[in-house]
Amino acid sequence: AREAALQRLLDTYPTHPDLYPAVVVKVGRDNSTTLYIHDVGNTTIAWANLRWRAFVDDETVGPAPTSAADIVAVGDVVYLLRTLNRGWQLAQLPLVQGALVALDPMDGATVALSGGYDFFASKFNRAVQAKRQPGSSFKPFVYSAALEHGFTPATIINDAPIVFDNPGTGQEVWRPENNTGRFYGPTRLREGLVESLNLVSIRILLRTGVGRAVRHIKPFGLPDSAMPRNPTMVLGSGAAAPREMAGGFAAFANGGHRVDPYLIERIEDARGRPIFVAPRRLACPACAERWLGDTPSAARRLAATQADVVALADGTLPGPVGRPGQELPLYRDAAEMISHAEGWRPGTAETPEFLAGDDHAPRIITAENCYLMYDMMRDVIRRGTGRRALALGRADLAGKTGTSNDRRDAWFSGFNQNIVATAWVGFDQERTLGSREEGSRTALPMWMYFMADVLKDSPEAPLQRPPGIVTARISERTGLLALASTRDAMFELFRESDLANLGTDPGDGLAAGSSDTPAADGNEIL
Repeated sequence: AREAALQRLLDTYPTHPDLYPAVVVKVGRDNSTTLYIHDVGNTTIAWANLRWRAFVDDETVGPAPTSAADIVAVGDVVYLLRTLNRGWQLAQLPLVQGALVALDPMDGATVALSGGYDFFASKFNRAVQAKRQPGSSFKPFVYSAALEHGFTPATIINDAPIVFDNPGTGQEVWRPENNTGRFYGPTRLREGLVESLNLVSIRILLRTGVGRAVRHIKPFGLPDSAMPRNPTMVLGSGAAAPREMAGGFAAFANGGHRVDPYLIERIEDARGRPIFVAPRRLACPACAERWLGDTPSAARRLAATQADVVALADGTLPGPVGRPGQELPLYRDAAEMISHAEGWRPGTAETPEFLAGDDHAPRIITAENCYLMYDMMRDVIRRGTGRRALALGRADLAGKTGTSNDRRDAWFSGFNQNIVATAWVGFDQERTLGSREEGSRTALPMWMYFMADVLKDSPEAPLQRPPGIVTARISERTGLLALASTRDAMFELFRESDLANLGTDPGDGLAAGSSDTPAADGNEIL
């Protein structure tokens, strides 16, 4: 009769996946506790599975309990979690939420999607619907823009205080800081990303230009809400959903192509006839370089071009080849066309429509840009803010941590060539996650838990290094090409075209033009 009464009592409490309501029946002298569990019965759990430091506030927990009586009393209703290796443990319905999205970077197919703790408790899909500040996980998109506007991984940027002033008032508007509260002086661009230095990143955006950066980032598929037109953009002050961030990082994983995430591949009727097929486009890193024309749309373009060539050779096409709206150069006659064609190898920037078939994902950044970003984000895991992921024991992973203001949102986006995944943790009603709860500590472990299972027994899949990337020996201090006598020499990756403008380290300090110039007092006023 007693157990039936306890069962009826617990029937009034909601149940959740893996969480069971239970009533405390007895607290033993050995600090073990006997509980009646809903639909299970009486169970005794050991002290080791009961110890729980009490919540005080967002920044503080109470002292370690010394006995079971410090935590529970007879008659308390609690939740227990059933685990495989430790049995029943004291638990609670979490207030904090999380989301994870994993995509196939080659076409945007959804591999996994979780939008919260329990769909039956909340049907709000945070993976798709929650627009939150991505924090520093947004920085790779700005760094990619910088690489297209004169920067290299070795460019020196001054990590020093910077103040944004309100014109006409003399009052400070914004004084950004690094997460550590320290300043590191002249810093190479690679290190700025690896250590997620805010002041370096802001200067990179200012030198690139906010407008240029936005134009570079928009093709990644990120929403306008993620790109506020001011210097805070590089710190992730905008808003994006986890699926949008994963879609953006997919371009870094697939060699530089834009793919749009999709959930449903096809819908068929009762007879197996397709009534919906997702308009997916496949990333083909080698297609543009090989100038393939094997898709129906590309074949049609090629046929039209060949018709123009024949007409020109026959003298039936008046005027030069190449009309408004076409991507072919102008030619006076067939001989000029043939002469040019022998050495002409157009890229996607020159002939985007010709090289991108209807089922080919368009290239949005060069293969060289993509590989440099991949290599720098691989260093984020090798020795930067994402180094916890080294526990996975793989050398092909790259990614970026992110933490918003007051630690309200924690992010990690990471990938190899076969999969890209974004993890987010935060409260539905924005508030701090608490002291030290940052992307590397709060979101990265969830990403690692997922990736450990997905990548189990799979071979490493790093991005392939394109032929336009070369290795050069530079001075670690100046970022310039090193002499044989340079003591602090190290190796760095560059686009081959960047080496001619790099300059050689003089061996006597920073060379003119190799870095930002700090203000005399160490504070730069903007």
